[in-house]
Amino acid sequence: MGTGRETLLSDTSAGMDRPNVPKHYRRNIFNTMNKLSHPGVHATIKFVAIQFFWPGTNEDVRKWGFSCVRCQKYKVIRHKKCPWSSDTTPDACFDHVHLDLLRRLPDSSEYSYLLTFVNRFTRWLEAEPIKEITAETVVRAFIEQSEGHPRNRCLWHQHDLLGLMLLGRGFFDPVDPSDKMMLIRNYLDQNAPSLQDFDQLIQSYQLEYGIILLRDYQKLLQMYNTTEISFHEFKYHTNYLLQYIWEKLHTGHWKNVHICWRILYSSIKLLIVLYYLYKSNNDDDPNSYQFDPDHSDDHDHDRYHYHPFIELIKELDLSLIMGYPIFNQFASKLASKLHHIIMIKRRLCNENDLSLSRLFQLDNHNPDIHHDLDHDLDRFIQINEQIKINLNKLDHINCPSIELFNDLIKFNKPFIITNAINFWPAYNNNNQHKWTINYWLHHYGYRLVPIEIGQKYTQENWGQKLMTIHEFINHYFNQSIINNENTMKGYLAQYDIFTQIPELENDIYIPDYCYVTGGDEPINNSDDNDNHHHIDTIETNIWFGPKNTISPLHHDNDRANLLTQIHGYKLIILYSALETKNLYPYNDNPMLCNTSKIDLDHLNIDLMNEFPKFQNVHGYYSILKPGEMLYIPPRCWHYVRSLTASYSVNFWWNISSSLIPSWE
Repeated sequence: MGTGRETLLSDTSAGMDRPNVPKHYRRNIFNTMNKLSHPGVHATIKFVAIQFFWPGTNEDVRKWGFSCVRCQKYKVIRHKKCPWSSDTTPDACFDHVHLDLLRRLPDSSEYSYLLTFVNRFTRWLEAEPIKEITAETVVRAFIEQSEGHPRNRCLWHQHDLLGLMLLGRGFFDPVDPSDKMMLIRNYLDQNAPSLQDFDQLIQSYQLEYGIILLRDYQKLLQMYNTTEISFHEFKYHTNYLLQYIWEKLHTGHWKNVHICWRILYSSIKLLIVLYYLYKSNNDDDPNSYQFDPDHSDDHDHDRYHYHPFIELIKELDLSLIMGYPIFNQFASKLASKLHHIIMIKRRLCNENDLSLSRLFQLDNHNPDIHHDLDHDLDRFIQINEQIKINLNKLDHINCPSIELFNDLIKFNKPFIITNAINFWPAYNNNNQHKWTINYWLHHYGYRLVPIEIGQKYTQENWGQKLMTIHEFINHYFNQSIINNENTMKGYLAQYDIFTQIPELENDIYIPDYCYVTGGDEPINNSDDNDNHHHIDTIETNIWFGPKNTISPLHHDNDRANLLTQIHGYKLIILYSALETKNLYPYNDNPMLCNTSKIDLDHLNIDLMNEFPKFQNVHGYYSILKPGEMLYIPPRCWHYVRSLTASYSVNFWWNISSSLIPSWE
């Protein structure tokens, strides 16, 4: 294309014009894209690749990103993982501490030894001089200098406390009021965005915001900087801005909402949380400083100390769900820190209110589960024979090679892959990150997520509600609700939780199959012309719910799909896109045009009479088991019903346009 002075080449293979940027413009492009929110190196690479290209784009952006002071400031430095094992952050201060002794040092006031220690939880490096290296001296130096004062009930003169039991959980409370706020203050001082960062964040959208809105936001930043007013006064001053932004977020279709409103929403929510934490740090008695004085929670045993933190986590999650991950996902990282502190207190106080194993067992080894599965499958086969539905069992392929998988997807037929995720931490029984009810409650119980309420989305009473994972499990995994098919079901369905809680990505791995396109020609992104940020990306969603959650017969977009079953069992029925005319989609309803009117939950003769063409349809069925992956071709109709509580993760990715079938 011509620019007046020179001609630029453009790449149009992805469905949009991406100019080949000359050398002297490339750094300016990076600066413009990066300064919007300083999202980090990887996110900036994606933003640049959506609109521009040049040879060595990733290398250049990575080099400039690493030299950006603000990007590095928001980045949390973690310990490097050893090549032979994983190195995760502990849940409590005493879980893992590195100790070392330096000896033969020149005497200094009779001190000739140095005790060094790194607490992996707080990441603090400390050194304490000692006069001798007896066990009692070393233990006293470590405890007194690193973890605070002992509790009153501890008897220091008892020599039996000087052994290894001295370091056991419960001996000290590393999250006593002063220690708790010290942990937070230390983290905020190192990682929290500055006032200038908040101000610069919105400078690129001055025209969209307008003079009045910018003036009110600047006043809010001044209040935040002085911390002279109370927290509730500060929060009151945010109400008008948040209400105005809320209207903008809910006007029109979500994908058409300008990103500036999501950024501003996240910015104000983050300011609220940080103001509370800074104000609490400056008060004489931070524990008496309630987030919401009118709110009470009788089910929270330590609500006096930690109810504010639970509310802060909700505010941060709202900024992630409705807003945008600004400052390199700082809100998500802060929410995780607050959640860790809450759970440390519960462990030290032996509070087990989050342990719901008495209500529900998520266990594949329960013999009753296999009996129920056999009964469900026998019932399905019996109905199948009575009403003459033409279904064949899906083929099972044992961990195919990349070459074989590339050949298999060219047949445009679904199939099941086995033994391909045995190494996933979320699936491995011997891994501490295995996905169980208790694991999710302990690590993410107070995180806020959108839950679908209702049997299926085609019903009139179906809706969505924001609730914590603890509330979701406590209510919808109760046996009385699970066994009653007439009660409303809760389902964490088709949600990108990995963007909201990035540490969950460590529990799974994107399958190598998701990088296979099945052809050499450019990828067609016909469904994504209005949503360019999906180009050349892999979408990952979670499906977590109790027994009898249902996804009615429907088809997805023009992307390939791998449905991975981590825990539990699901009944799957699939039909080719060529059968669309016989599946009676809701063509008169734009919101349900990808959904069939045929209710596969109530297969009977009357249903066949109502939809006579359905008798001619040929499809596939199977029970998807833990550790299996179901490949669903583009435009393939599928019905899914959970036979037990289950965790599933699906991956969408673009494949060759030649493998996208027609609708007839």
